[in-house]
Amino acid sequence: MKPMVKRHILAAGLASVCLALSACSSGKKEATTENFARAVSAALERSDAQCYRIDDLPVEYPVAKIEALRGVSGGPDGLEALSRAGVLAETDTTVKVGSVRVPGKRFEKTDAGKRFIDDKGRLCYGRLALDKIVGWTTPWSTAGVTETIVTYHYRLEEQPDWVRQPAVQKAYPDMGKLIAGAGRTPLRMPLVQTEDGWVSEQ
Repeated sequence: MKPMVKRHILAAGLASVCLALSACSSGKKEATTENFARAVSAALERSDAQCYRIDDLPVEYPVAKIEALRGVSGGPDGLEALSRAGVLAETDTTVKVGSVRVPGKRFEKTDAGKRFIDDKGRLCYGRLALDKIVGWTTPWSTAGVTETIVTYHYRLEEQPDWVRQPAVQKAYPDMGKLIAGAGRTPLRMPLVQTEDGWVSEQ
């Protein structure tokens, strides 16, 4: 093969590679379900587990206070629900109130519960993952930055068995709503277009 022909073939090959790379780069920036799913999934993988702040443990409460706050969201009766679920251990004790000691309850982590309660006193019960993309706003540009807001349905992964107990979900209604909404409650995430595709700034 003559040198000139070889150079033409090489140039044509390089041009094809450049066009392919350009098309791939451009494709990542398109407003498509696939691109948005990739961006939302990556953001959810980086996010923290779903957690609910409870008391610093161990903790003691007078029985009278537990009864007075029964049914209040995040109240100490939620600790009773967690003890029945095996996350906490509940024991009878006496608690000092003023100058006297009154009947009380002591709550502390069980060995099983240590897996779900971190050092910040947060009860963690799963991680969000993408179920499907539902829709998105028409992308708009401001000061050279192109953005959109994506709506999606989520799954709750790595959730322990105890989160399904009605008493736990009743005591911590925000947790219950998140669990019940998996696969049907829409969430929204802003995305920004970059040279490498769409990304979340969350």
